Amino acid sequence: MQVATSQGTGLKILAPQPLAMSVLPYTQEELGAARHTTDLPKESTSSELRLAAGVSGLGNGSNGPSTSEPYRVYAVETEYVFIFQPVRK
Repeated sequence: MQVATSQGTGLKILAPQPLAMSVLPYTQEELGAARHTTDLPKESTSSELRLAAGVSGLGNGSNGPSTSEPYRVYAVETEYVFIFQPVRK
């Protein structure tokens, strides 16, 4: 995964094994304070990088069926490797 500014400066994240990666345009505080998407700030001052060993499938049982067994991710001790590389234009 590579994230960079419009000027080309950024960060490349490399992982030898599959790894879920995403960048959210809001902080945890901003997301936690918003009850609806319309409550999120028009322009956030930061973004958050997320790296995860696994991501559970859709469904949580609160408003429908639970996630099917093959798509569930359980909390277990996990080790994984990733490398950060600077990116410059």
